[in-house]
Amino acid sequence: MKPVATFVLVIALFSCSVYTASVKELTRRNRAEIVERIISGGNAIVDAVLELLRKYALAHSLDPLAVPDMEQKFTVVIFTATFEGFIYLTNGWLRHLTTAIRYGEAHVQISGDLVHITTNIEFNNLLLDYDYRVTVMGIEPSGELAAKAEGLQLAVDLTADLTTYRTTLSSLKVLNASNIAIEVQGGGGLDGIVNEIVGIARPYFQQDILNFVEEKMRSTLEEALVDFDIREIFEP
Repeated sequence: MKPVATFVLVIALFSCSVYTASVKELTRRNRAEIVERIISGGNAIVDAVLELLRKYALAHSLDPLAVPDMEQKFTVVIFTATFEGFIYLTNGWLRHLTTAIRYGEAHVQISGDLVHITTNIEFNNLLLDYDYRVTVMGIEPSGELAAKAEGLQLAVDLTADLTTYRTTLSSLKVLNASNIAIEVQGGGGLDGIVNEIVGIARPYFQQDILNFVEEKMRSTLEEALVDFDIREIFEP
């Protein structure tokens, strides 16, 4: 090979090596900056994810959300007699799923290429309404049942991959359900009795409702995160 050609080849290889090293250094710095922003921006990440959830839910007509019909058997004891009955809940709608907000501070932990973000989210005013019918002791009152959950919280764990910058839902679970108020009306003068019956059966169908909320929130959030790039939050 001629000296000139050799010299040109050496220069080209050197330039390529310098360029490659520069790209790697730039990538390393970019990643370091993103990691630093993620660590300090846990709250911003969660808030952005919840906004993404709201937009997705509204775009896919998930608020209000149809709730499955339910049927619950119960027993009541009057003096020494025991009576069996049923509560039928139909035409249910769950409202205000899109009102979820972050509760408290988000916590960020990095393990290798994975970023774990844990937080609680809260519904301030989650509403559920059903048509109800009760059959017991030969009577069948019917009307409307309304449930209101104030301060219902869910624990959420998100995982972001620093190699793809994609975020996935690791876990989601209902934390507390103590502040759920249930009221019936339209029972033809028997609302007081029906409210007592609902109080007896409440623990059973309440858990079914919470399971539904948990599963629907999980699946909706998973779908909303499919195209989410965590870097978008920190772009100027």
